[in-house]
Amino acid sequence: MKNDDSETTVELARKRKKALIEEYIMLEGLERQIFIPYGWYDTVEEMMSELVALDVPINILQIKEKFGGLRVYYESEFGTSVDKVVSKASSNVRKVCVVCGSTEDLTNGGWNRLCCPEHN
Repeated sequence: MKNDDSETTVELARKRKKALIEEYIMLEGLERQIFIPYGWYDTVEEMMSELVALDVPINILQIKEKFGGLRVYYESEFGTSVDKVVSKASSNVRKVCVVCGSTEDLTNGGWNRLCCPEHN
């Protein structure tokens, strides 16, 4: 996918990752531990906002896509609260196109990959 400025989704994802890390101090140093499709960034940003709102100590180790699902590896003594937020995000990414984040007419784009008609 390219936008009006001819940036690929890979370039856009790099920019979103950098912005995410800059916004959330708990992600500092995880540049090489965040591997998610561009279409999931809105959901992950919402998850991060909710985790910050919990106001509990949490050490995020990795955020990635695995077998079509969102995986968040972390350490926290408040696992139950954190699990609820992460589970919600994991559920929500299964409702958006991995390429653009659209929720319209999703179909399996192959290998556990939901895509809108434009990116299928």
